[in-house]
Amino acid sequence: MPKAKILVCDDEENIRESIRLILEDLPYSLFFATNGQEVIDQVKSLKPEVILLDIKMPKLSGLDAISEIKSLSPDAKIIVISGYEQQEVIKEALSRGAVDYLPKSFSAGQLKDSVRANLK
Repeated sequence: MPKAKILVCDDEENIRESIRLILEDLPYSLFFATNGQEVIDQVKSLKPEVILLDIKMPKLSGLDAISEIKSLSPDAKIIVISGYEQQEVIKEALSRGAVDYLPKSFSAGQLKDSVRANLK
């Protein structure tokens, strides 16, 4: 059985690296993007099952990327990760098609649980 593809999109290298370290021992293929436009380009070719998506990014915000991702890959599960815990932003992300929200203070367990839950 092929490994599930997870696309991590965050403009902060330390966040991408933290996620890589948390998920690398699990049976997933990890891919990375550094901005909203990159995530759109990679969704077209990869068709990932799960996308970990930051909200505040250069070139295209995570909120704007959600709508585009859902039109390209409707079955992709988008988990928003953000340092901005404003309820209206979280509500907007969920209304556009995100399935979960994790604050950037997430624990390894929270990240793994959210990814696992959205691969079922």
